[in-house]
Amino acid sequence: MNPRQLLRSRRRPALAATALLLGTTLVLADPAPFEHDVTTDAKPWTHTNFRNDPAAFQFAIVSDNTGGARPGVFASAVKKLNLLQPEFVLSVGDMIEGYTDDTVVLDEEWSVFNAYLKEFDMPFFYVPGNHDISTPSMARMWEEKYGRRYYSFVYKDVLFVCLDSQDGPNQSAGLGDQQIAWATSAIAARPDVRWTIVMLHQPLWVYEEGNFVTARKFIGAPQKTGFQPVEEALAGRDYTVFAGHFHSYVKFMRHDQRYFILASTGGASLLRGIETGEFDHGVWVTMTTNGPVLANLLLDGIQTEDVYTEEKHRYVGSLEFSNVSGLKPRGGITFEMAVTNVFNHPMEVVMEWSVANSWTVAPARVSAIVAPGQHSIYAFSARYTAPDMYPRWPTCVATFTAGHEFMHETHLRVPGDIDEYLQSVRPTTTAPRLAAAPVIDGQLDDDSWANAVHIESFQDWTLQREAEVKTEVWLGYDDENLYCAFRCQEPEMSGVAMNETNRDGNVFLDDVVEIFISPDVNDNVYYHIAVNPAGTLYDGVVFDKDGFTADIRATAARDADGWSVEMAIPLAAMQIKPAEAGSMGLLLARDRKVGRRTVMQHPPLNGWNHRKENHGRLLLGAAAEGKP
Repeated sequence: MNPRQLLRSRRRPALAATALLLGTTLVLADPAPFEHDVTTDAKPWTHTNFRNDPAAFQFAIVSDNTGGARPGVFASAVKKLNLLQPEFVLSVGDMIEGYTDDTVVLDEEWSVFNAYLKEFDMPFFYVPGNHDISTPSMARMWEEKYGRRYYSFVYKDVLFVCLDSQDGPNQSAGLGDQQIAWATSAIAARPDVRWTIVMLHQPLWVYEEGNFVTARKFIGAPQKTGFQPVEEALAGRDYTVFAGHFHSYVKFMRHDQRYFILASTGGASLLRGIETGEFDHGVWVTMTTNGPVLANLLLDGIQTEDVYTEEKHRYVGSLEFSNVSGLKPRGGITFEMAVTNVFNHPMEVVMEWSVANSWTVAPARVSAIVAPGQHSIYAFSARYTAPDMYPRWPTCVATFTAGHEFMHETHLRVPGDIDEYLQSVRPTTTAPRLAAAPVIDGQLDDDSWANAVHIESFQDWTLQREAEVKTEVWLGYDDENLYCAFRCQEPEMSGVAMNETNRDGNVFLDDVVEIFISPDVNDNVYYHIAVNPAGTLYDGVVFDKDGFTADIRATAARDADGWSVEMAIPLAAMQIKPAEAGSMGLLLARDRKVGRRTVMQHPPLNGWNHRKENHGRLLLGAAAEGKP
């Protein structure tokens, strides 16, 4: 016996012990539903109250397909509900466009709709809507095709009452006398069912109450529709009502029972989302001993097992730009995207560029259709034209769509050696000589800062997004000191970390501002100074906190909107002579701990603060006149 045969034999009890021979039918007793090999008192599961009550069952409800049908939505709903395998599916009406007495057109519309239903693995129950049965000719065709316009059935001790809400005068909204008599009788005939489900298209209780507005309908004065006698017949029992028609989802509570207007399953909709009740969905209903439990299944959230296959994974992994040439500082770059359609549907390709800081990319947008099996190459050129700005890399939003088989959106960057590019395009900051030294009190209200160079071009170190909060720095100098002031905007001051109080302690575990200075841009030596919001100072040379201890004056101040730091850093301690200083290295950074760790830098490094080769440049210049 092979392993599969052995497995099957273990799943089925011995026939002699479990089978009854009834005529020619062999009936096997069900095996134990749950068996295990755990013998310890403690068990690796919580309990064995499985959700397998024989009285429980699941069914689905679909809503309006028409009233401005959007092609493909209802067909998609059929496929997706099949994935979930409900025991049956119910409608709340509006299955065809209708509103005609042309029987040829009506017959064609029903043929198209019924073709969708053939894909269902389970029974489908029709309920008429105004688009299905709004004229005598349409009502006659309904009766020819489906028999009764209103009916009831019982499934596992649940009564389903399916109404024709177009039974008013001249097929208007309402229930006729004959239907009211039938409905009240059908309900009375089943007094002991555990639950009753009422299905109808138009939400007649809204008409009875009046003064109700949706994006599609306005109900003014109350109207008699014949629904009140049905509600009176339902009194004293548990029930739930489902309707459609408005293409907008609303839950009501009436008589301590739940009433629902469902949204759309392909019908016209603004699709503004759950905030307005406008979405395509099916309703998944699990009938339990305590009544129905509902789940709204938005169609976008239901996917087949082929939502992401190995083929798709390999395809996505191949999406990148290649054949890069001409990567030069402030120069041009050319590169290509190769696209092969490996799917069975034509594939739409859209590539759009997001550029900043004086980049240009041509073509800026590509839109093309690639046939199955076709291989296409799209060439691009990019150029950076602003040498005084930091060159944030261009990105492309590329979307590939092949019917229902494949849809992928990705953000792609121009390839190449970005480190080489960053090293060669370094912004230069010129700090002016200040006529008067600022007071180092953390307040930033000294007039001296008005003549300092102002830097606010901080970016997230990933280069993928702007900094979440604003950081500003002012720099100036005199014969004795380099003066530096930070202003850190902070909307969550209660979460600011400032635990370190010891000089040269672990200020980097707190919120912190940092300045890195290289006296010689071509040397590997750089001085590192950091201050937390409590004013605790760290100073070191490269990674040695004991190798540099200067008489630095640093003061921090905090307020409701953020925190500030002022520093006076002795130039002589860093072996800098203002009259002889050439191009120096400079990095300014803020490490924000609120929420999640975020590093903001000027200039951005695309990496670690200590990557000295990617620091900016600092010059000590003449006194500036006025604000920069």
